[in-house]
Amino acid sequence: MKDFQHGHHVVECDSCDEIVQAEHGEDWNVFWSRAKREGWKATQVGADWVHGCPRHDV
Repeated sequence: MKDFQHGHHVVECDSCDEIVQAEHGEDWNVFWSRAKREGWKATQVGADWVHGCPRHDV
């Protein structure tokens, strides 16, 4: 799940409750590039996106 909470981009794994959070004011593209380097993944399924942490495949 992708969300914006308290001024931060947040992505939550759809297989567990692991999250990755952007620095305050960090641009989405910079944040997502960093998250992908850390092993986060996203796959589009129909109109939805499924997010996975480094421990879970999507």
